[in-house]
Amino acid sequence: MERKDAIDYPAQYRSDLLAALQKLDLPPVAQAIGVFLEARTLNRRIFVCGCGVSARIASQYLIDLVKGSGFGLSTRFRVLALSDQHFAQSMDPKGEPTERVFVDQLQNFAEFGDVVMGISSEGKAASLVRAFEYAGCIGCRTVALTGSQEHPLAPLSDVHIWVPASQTAGVEDGLMIVCHMIGSYFQRFDTA
Repeated sequence: MERKDAIDYPAQYRSDLLAALQKLDLPPVAQAIGVFLEARTLNRRIFVCGCGVSARIASQYLIDLVKGSGFGLSTRFRVLALSDQHFAQSMDPKGEPTERVFVDQLQNFAEFGDVVMGISSEGKAASLVRAFEYAGCIGCRTVALTGSQEHPLAPLSDVHIWVPASQTAGVEDGLMIVCHMIGSYFQRFDTA
């Protein structure tokens, strides 16, 4: 990369990210907020899971915001981040998580009417697809936050939020921003 390219790149990156955020379809984000509100009202659990480092960071960030919004309120969210690490029954012989890593956790805790939210920046999400298939079979609501309109989670989701960025880093930034939109709603406006 030439020095001029390096100097121009931050402006290009910002421009690409802003363009993706302008294209972000906001009604599904509002629908996700509604799904979370309904889950809390009905005392249902919300399970958040992600594939890849950025998705795990985004899911934990969302969990922290939503949990933090309940301090001092009479009703609180029952929200938990599922992990794709340290589950022996979900590991292959080499110690890698299998496609069932989230399903195994959901089988222990998820019930009809609970919510499963999956976050994935790329289409490599077999463990999330299996989790959404299982969630649908037992009557859970599903919310997907992805980096592709054709992501395998889209047809399995009650709500699909797509971050239309042109590169993976922009998708990852968009995932965090959408999680911030959802979580900060509860911190700023929700007083249940």
